[in-house]
Amino acid sequence: MRKKLAKALRRPRVARDHVMSVVRGHFYKLFYALTGARVTIGRNFRVEGSLSIRGPGRIVIGDDVRVGMHVTPWTHEEDAVVTIGDRVYLNGTRFGCAQAITVGDDCILADCRLMDTDHHGVDPNRRGEYKSAPIVVGRNVWITIQCVVLKGVSIAQGCTVTPNSVVVGDLPTPDSIYGGNPAVFIKKAA
Repeated sequence: MRKKLAKALRRPRVARDHVMSVVRGHFYKLFYALTGARVTIGRNFRVEGSLSIRGPGRIVIGDDVRVGMHVTPWTHEEDAVVTIGDRVYLNGTRFGCAQAITVGDDCILADCRLMDTDHHGVDPNRRGEYKSAPIVVGRNVWITIQCVVLKGVSIAQGCTVTPNSVVVGDLPTPDSIYGGNPAVFIKKAA
């Protein structure tokens, strides 16, 4: 305890920001519990930015999750489930979920968008017909800024997706770097 106090005295702004993120985390847990939203939030939840949960589906957030910037896990169907693992950092991430989006433990998701549905068909005569397919993000994945991950995609553990990429198909090779539009294999990460 003394070490933590000494560290806080050396860096008071950092200590204040940490305390405020913990307080905001408790606020959001209480707020969503009181509103009756279908939300489960784990231990040590920290919010540095803001969190906007909407829709009839379920949101499950693991332990030690940190939210930066504005994060929007939105569901569009009652059966939809967004599951976020432990020790995940969400920094401006936007979710659009009609079926299922699963994010593994230890991931970093920047200001990107994950959508398991396109909300409309591409055939102009059949706009009302659309498809959804689950998204699975493996453990320790980093999805960088301005990426879009579309329906039916699986990303293998340890992958990095470079900025401005559009992920339309599986990224199957673990511990690799992918990027582009559409995202393709670039190289092994190590």
